[in-house]
Amino acid sequence: MSAAQRRKGKRAELDAVRAIHEATGWPVARALREGRRADAGDIVGCPDWCVQVKAYATVAESVQRGMAVIDRQQAAAGCRWGVVLVRLVGGRFLAVMHELQWHALVDGEVGPPTRYGDLLVAVADGTTVIMRRPGGRTLAVMTLERWAEIALAVEAAGVGGS
Repeated sequence: MSAAQRRKGKRAELDAVRAIHEATGWPVARALREGRRADAGDIVGCPDWCVQVKAYATVAESVQRGMAVIDRQQAAAGCRWGVVLVRLVGGRFLAVMHELQWHALVDGEVGPPTRYGDLLVAVADGTTVIMRRPGGRTLAVMTLERWAEIALAVEAAGVGGS
């Protein structure tokens, strides 16, 4: 990884820390790599959440790379829930998580799917998009602010595993 890529990643993580803190009030911070044996996510301080931050050239690449590691990081962190925050141009974030985890946390109706090429897309609870590719994972995609609402409700309800 080049120095420019490391700086871009650090910037995205710091932006995510600010955005999460603003949305939740949690005292979050970047997870520093020194002395850690296992990668347990990029942000610490989110109760029972493993948070991965990605800022690749395209949203698709960020989602793909983030979802490829979130399960392993979630297990390493001992967290019940996992989310990938994808930095968009302009500094906003999308939150992406496994649809099954989203369903465990949100009692949301999912509308009928619409096909876009080989991608099936449905709107759930008016705020979340459920996406599935044949042979691929089904993902729930929402704004960081909507994810923060869910995460705060989970914390308030005591729905956690560790």
